[in-house]
Amino acid sequence: MVPNFEPKYYSALAANCQRSSSETCVVDSTLLKRLPFPYFHNYLPNAYLYPSNASSEGKPVLAFVHNPKSGGTTIKNCMLKIFRPNPPVLLSFKTAYTIRENLLNGDVHLDDYYMGDSTLGICDYGSSRPCSYFTMMREPYDRVVSHYYFCKDGGQSYPPCDNSLEDFVLDSCNLFFRQTTVRFNCKETVDHYCDDKRMCPHSWHCNATEVHVDNMAITQHERETILQYVVQNLDKMFTVIGLVEEFDTSLELFQDTLGGNFHEFCQGMRGNKGSYIHRENGSGSKILSREEEVEAAKRRLRSNENVRRCLSDDEKIYEKAKELFKLQKEELEKRKKAQKESKAN
Repeated sequence: MVPNFEPKYYSALAANCQRSSSETCVVDSTLLKRLPFPYFHNYLPNAYLYPSNASSEGKPVLAFVHNPKSGGTTIKNCMLKIFRPNPPVLLSFKTAYTIRENLLNGDVHLDDYYMGDSTLGICDYGSSRPCSYFTMMREPYDRVVSHYYFCKDGGQSYPPCDNSLEDFVLDSCNLFFRQTTVRFNCKETVDHYCDDKRMCPHSWHCNATEVHVDNMAITQHERETILQYVVQNLDKMFTVIGLVEEFDTSLELFQDTLGGNFHEFCQGMRGNKGSYIHRENGSGSKILSREEEVEAAKRRLRSNENVRRCLSDDEKIYEKAKELFKLQKEELEKRKKAQKESKAN
């Protein structure tokens, strides 16, 4: 049965929190029932923390959620290399709504692989096949500095970088938090003018405009409640999470959980790297190294109260991602040790 994707309030959002015995579960479930926040139902949780769930669903759809300037271009190129006979479908904000619409109308079926910045939730629009969503994250201040200078070097970017670093950041606050809340309003329409009402053709139409936390009509308290939910359920939303700071280990984690030869084929790959060259007008200006430039830019941003507020949501999600990454890494080491001991015997 095709789910109803008209705007509505998802009471199931609070389910994990209500079932949890954790004392840290403080999400306001009553409030969540009233918020227009998407509840994704066809996804597999973290493979290391919930191994029984991850292994009992058959072959899932692999869907990479691209967080800008967080190793995403490298991972997408890696996926094109690994899955060459059946290349992943690219989902951008320009194509995401039409692909979802086509899935709902049965014009296409779910592919095996998706990648892009609008992938989260794609499996809710197709068959009952679950998605293994995975992503790469990066320390938010490091990410926005990289994004800005990548744009200054001529790289494609939204927002544009024809302004100061601070203004650029304020134009692109909390991108990852926004991605976790993206949905598309899709409505089913019926041709009521046909003779046999039982055979009247049905069709789905999806609005091209994304709905996300930054354009929902919600209060600051409601926004914070959604953020709490995302942080506390990050281990449910993603089958595995990688960190740019430990890129090669992240590839090992992807290979171990998703089945592709991520580490074998793609270690050492890097794409869309910025130069971080200091740009000062006039002669005799100091040329800073990459590390000096990054640290100077981050100090500027951290001294700006508006910027700190702008990136605070992504910082909280990133801190949770680091906790999960540590647990994933520990479990991976246990598996590698067990495999080594098994071979020795």
